[in-house]
Amino acid sequence: MTTQAPHSVRYRWRNYGLLGAAGSDLFDPHAYGIHPGDINSSIARGYLCHYRVSWGKLYLSQVNIGLNEEDRARAARGEGPVLFGTLPEDDKVTISAYNLGKEMQLEELTVYRGHRYRFRNVVIPFSGGLLLATDFIPEFMGYLDFRHPVYEFKTVHELDFEQGRLVRAADRSRVMAQFRREFEEMVYEPLRSEYRWGEDDIETVLARAEKQEATRRAMNEWFDARLMFKYGWW
Repeated sequence: MTTQAPHSVRYRWRNYGLLGAAGSDLFDPHAYGIHPGDINSSIARGYLCHYRVSWGKLYLSQVNIGLNEEDRARAARGEGPVLFGTLPEDDKVTISAYNLGKEMQLEELTVYRGHRYRFRNVVIPFSGGLLLATDFIPEFMGYLDFRHPVYEFKTVHELDFEQGRLVRAADRSRVMAQFRREFEEMVYEPLRSEYRWGEDDIETVLARAEKQEATRRAMNEWFDARLMFKYGWW
């Protein structure tokens, strides 16, 4: 499956990926009668949100939604679907790409990025925790199927909201650094020293898989104990 693009959050003058959410009433177009269709393979949910935290509140600044054919026709006529009093704009971009079927001929392609809604003062009444992350560390990408991908980022913040108001904020960057150190000691180094490609019998492979699963559970428990909320994949 294609890696999914996260929603984004503007916080303290920086842009972050929204890597975790635990709570209720985060924006969902279904709640407003809009049922997203396809945008592209990296946005399987059919919509992409851009939030900002400003003056202690959580705002929805923009959302791109993949509209179905009927709603696209309505949007083309300037009739909606309306969201928070705003009409959508067709968001398309032209890129250059090689067509492999035509002797590597360079062509101009139009890519649909959904229909864009832009807002100024839409507060989202979310209650719960958000995990924000930036400064990706490539060498830690996807070693194990942990619940949270935030350990792959150097800078991580956790925000606690009540009805859209920010009530607590914590910099979790040091927690993630500690997680990565223990990850190296508990997981990566043993895997690298024990693994022999194509040389192990099935019993050895199954025993290693069982050990890895136990390690995953232990690391997830360690992780959850150091955050305000328990998060799933976002």
